[in-house]
Amino acid sequence: MTRSRISMVVAAAALVLVGLLAVALFSPTEEKPAESTNAKEDVAKVEAPKATASVLGNPVAVPAPAVPAPVVPAPVAEKPAPAAPTIIEYKVRAGDMISKIASAYGVKKEDIYALNPGLDDKTAGKIRVGQILRVPTGPGALAEAEKAEQAKLAASYIAETTITAQPGDTAFQLAVEHYGKLSMYVEIMKANPTLPWKDRLQGGEKVLLPAMGIAPKGAKVEEPKKEEPKPTVARDTLIPARR
Repeated sequence: MTRSRISMVVAAAALVLVGLLAVALFSPTEEKPAESTNAKEDVAKVEAPKATASVLGNPVAVPAPAVPAPVVPAPVAEKPAPAAPTIIEYKVRAGDMISKIASAYGVKKEDIYALNPGLDDKTAGKIRVGQILRVPTGPGALAEAEKAEQAKLAASYIAETTITAQPGDTAFQLAVEHYGKLSMYVEIMKANPTLPWKDRLQGGEKVLLPAMGIAPKGAKVEEPKKEEPKPTVARDTLIPARR
C-alpha cells in the first residue's frame, strides 16, 4: 500500500473517532436531583429552581434573574406636639418693656403683673437689666400656675380645729402630733392662754388648734367657736340671808 493511501485511511479513522467523541460529549443529560425524604424540610427549605445549561456534558448553573426588593415607604415624621403653656423665669435685657415681653409670649401685661408682686403700671417702667421676672408662655399658663399654687397651699394647709386633751398632753406633743412641726407649740399656747401649759394636762380639756398655712381658694374656713359664758350664781343663793 502506498504512503498516500495509508494517510487517507488514518485521516478517515480520525474523523470517525472525532465524530463518536462529539456525540458522547454533547448528548443531553437526564440526571434528576435527589428527592428529599423529609416533608418538613421540603416546606422550610423551598428554593427557586435554578436554570442549568450543559457544557461538554457537565451541568452549569445559570444565575436566576435578580428580583427587586419591595419598596418600603419611609415613615412620615410626626410633628412634635406644641409645648404646654408654662411659667418661665425671664431675665430682663436692655430695651425690654413689660408690654413688649407680654406681646412676645402672647399674654397680657396684667398676667405678668399677677405673677410678680409689686409690679404694676406704675412700677413697670422701673424694671432693670438682669432682673428676673416670672412670665407665662401662653394664655393658659396663668390658670395652670394658679392651680399648682392652690394645690401647694392645700397640701400644706391645716384648718383650725378643737380637740379634747388626753391625760399627760403637752403643747410640744400636740404640735408634733397634729402639725409635724415642733415650732407650732407657741401658736397652740397663744390660742389657749388659760390652760396650764407649765404642767401636763389632766385630760378632758378642750384645746383649740389654730390653722397653719394659707387657706386655698374655696377652702372652708370655720369660725372659731366662742365658749358660751357660764351662768353666774347669785351671791344670796350661796350665803343664807341673815335673820
